[in-house]
Amino acid sequence: MNILITGASSGIGASLAIEYSKKTNVKNIFLFGRNIKHLHYTMKQCKAIGIKNISISLHSIDVCNKKDMMDEIQQILRKINTIDIIIANAGISAGITSNLEKINQIEKIFQTNLNGVINTIQPAIDNMREKKNGHIVVMSSMASFIPIPKCPSYCASKVAVRFYAEALSTLLAKHNIKTTIVCPGYIKTPLTDANNFYMPFLMDTKKASRIIVHGINKQLLYIIFPKRLHLLIIIFSLLPKKLKNMFFNSIRTDKRK
Repeated sequence: MNILITGASSGIGASLAIEYSKKTNVKNIFLFGRNIKHLHYTMKQCKAIGIKNISISLHSIDVCNKKDMMDEIQQILRKINTIDIIIANAGISAGITSNLEKINQIEKIFQTNLNGVINTIQPAIDNMREKKNGHIVVMSSMASFIPIPKCPSYCASKVAVRFYAEALSTLLAKHNIKTTIVCPGYIKTPLTDANNFYMPFLMDTKKASRIIVHGINKQLLYIIFPKRLHLLIIIFSLLPKKLKNMFFNSIRTDKRK
């Protein structure tokens, strides 16, 4: 099995790479990320913990660069003929702010969280259709279920990813291509380190990656966790807008123990 993971230099991406490096049915793992030094560290961990004969290659590249992503993935396909699982994990956040977001920040979030996903999966779709095999995994967020006014572009980008992937899943199913949408809550990563507020049910990356890999193996359309946070969001969505506004306005932007 051949697996490609973006955002593999840290956080969930690195943890997923380590988790897959333990699987006996994995032959090649392709790690994409902007920081080559951090990618080397991820590879070192994979080799220390995982199966020794798994080939791991590093690709220092920005998912926002459409041409570079196309060229790199097409080059991989020429070498190995097929990619079985693509995990479009790379994403960014700006945390929560009481001020309006700057236009440059908004653009960067959408370029990475939405365009970056498209740039990752599109270069391989034709090959998957030809082979009638493949699994596309995209990283959305629990934030895609709730419009948080203090981080609107992040929430909107994750909604867009979720809707895009779910719509795409119907088109790809007839070609035997599976689609999985991952919607995690708060995971302890460099991404959430930017958050300057209390994060309920904060989970470590090892546990999160095990949940994600298990869901991918079961070919689930949605992997949503933790369930308790998802339930709270469903209940919250039923509240009158006035109460929602009161809650959002009460969110402090200093970290609390």
